[in-house]
Order: sequence, then C-alpha cells, then structure tokens
Amino acid sequence: MLRVDKKKFVYKIKKKLNKSLSIVILSFNTLSSNALNLFRRDIKKNDANLIVIRNNLLKVSIRKSNFSYLNKYLSGPIILGFSTKNYCGLSKVLVKYLDKYKNNLVLKSISLDGKKVSLDLNKKLSFLFTVKKSLKYLIFMLKNFFLFRLLRILLVVKKYKS
Repeated sequence: MLRVDKKKFVYKIKKKLNKSLSIVILSFNTLSSNALNLFRRDIKKNDANLIVIRNNLLKVSIRKSNFSYLNKYLSGPIILGFSTKNYCGLSKVLVKYLDKYKNNLVLKSISLDGKKVSLDLNKKLSFLFTVKKSLKYLIFMLKNFFLFRLLRILLVVKKYKS
C-alpha cells in the first residue's frame, strides 16, 4: 500500500470511529477464512462493520482521539468491529460467535460512546436486543420490586393487627 493510500485509509477509519456508538476489538488466532466471512456477513446484516486491520494503521488512527486507551489492546491479529446505528446489533452477533468459536475468537476490549465498558456488563446488555425488550424487562423488574415491598408492608400490617 502506498503512503497516500495509507493516509486515506487512516482518515476513513478515524471518521468511522468518531461516528461509532460501539467499538469492539477482537483477537482471532486460528479462525478460518470461511468462519470470518460468515461473521462479517452476520455483522453487516445487523448494521455494523468489521475490519481486519494492521495494528500500526489502527494505532495511527486512534493516536489523538478519544479512543487512545485502546492502544494497549493492539497486539497480534486484530479485528475491529464498530456500529454506527445501534448498540445491540454488534453485541448480539458478537455473543453468538464468541460462544461458537471460544478458542479462536477472543474479545479484548469494548467501548460504548467512547468509554471503556467492562466485558461482563456487555454480556448482560447483549441479551436486551431492542428498546422494546429492554423496557419490558425494566417494567418487569419494577413490578417485582414493588410487589415484593407491598407484600412486606402487608405482612407487617397484619402482624400489628394480630
């Protein structure tokens, strides 16, 4: 790749990263090209992108950006995944493929809105695929919480009446 082409590529990556809602860095050691192509296809169906990128080009792309903390995760063969439309599309596919290729695909880092997220939290969030499901889950949790408190209050009242 010529120097001019590299500069254009770095500029495109910077532009995409700045628009991204979520960013994922994965390490793929012995993932077959067929599996990688299936992974890419599923990612694209969910309005996200996947790039296999050289570490040096990615380091240059994130050097003076909000994502400079990702530098410590850039070693070995890297896949960069990012989503510009929603958080859950990338996460949903990622959970599926991480379970399927446990030994070959390793999650190194996750970033949401330019902030690093713990890997456990992303696993929990990935099961809430849509806003509708998230709201249903929240309402369910609130109902359970309030019903439990109401039950405790009624038991206390009953105890005092006796």
